[in-house]
Amino acid sequence: MGANVNIASGLQEYAKGDQTIISNTTREKIRSKSFDFRRISVDLNNPIKSFEDMDCCYEIINLT
Repeated sequence: MGANVNIASGLQEYAKGDQTIISNTTREKIRSKSFDFRRISVDLNNPIKSFEDMDCCYEIINLT
């Protein structure tokens, strides 16, 4: 599997309930669309699996 699949899997495991969590790279790519985002600081004691150096991710909070 490639890095994109690995990060998607790690973010999926990190998400709680019905959250949609994305990386900063994805946020930059869809930034001009009608989405609102909430920055989530990643607790370094509970890192995203296989991406321990990632310090934040983003939750898509609604479609405006």
